[in-house]
Amino acid sequence: MKRTLLIILCALFLVSAAIPGFAEGPAGGSSKEVIRENDSIRIYQLEGETRSSTRTASKERRYSSEGSLIAEIAITGTFHYGGNSVSVVSKSISKCVTYDGWTFNRSSFISTGGSIVLTGTLTKSGTTVNVSFSLSCDPEGNIY
Repeated sequence: MKRTLLIILCALFLVSAAIPGFAEGPAGGSSKEVIRENDSIRIYQLEGETRSSTRTASKERRYSSEGSLIAEIAITGTFHYGGNSVSVVSKSISKCVTYDGWTFNRSSFISTGGSIVLTGTLTKSGTTVNVSFSLSCDPEGNIY
C-alpha cells in the first residue's frame, strides 16, 4: 500500500514538473508581446498568459526635453482579474534609465483597484519634467 502511494505521488510530481513556467520576466527577450506602442509609450505583456486569470504587463515611457531623450521609465504589474473585479498582485519599477545628467525622483508609486500609478519628477540644473503614468487592467483582462 505504501509503495503504491509512493509511486502515485512520484508520478504526480513528474507530471507537474513537466509543465512549463515562464523563464523570463517582462523585461526579458522574446517572451513579451507588444500590445500598443507610439512615440513615447510601449505597453507589453507576457505571451501565453491570456488563458489564466492572471496577467503580467509593463508600460514603458520615454521622456524628452528640448528634443533630446532624457529618460526611459517602465512599470510592471501582475493583475488578477475575473468576474466583476480586478486587483494588483505585484508592482515594480522595472526600468529607470536617465541620460545626460538627469535624475528621477519618485513621489509616489501606488496601486488601487486594477491600476498602478507612478508619479515623480525628472530634474537637471533647476529644470523639472513631471512624470506621471499608469498601468491598468480591467475585469476582462484588457491591459491599458
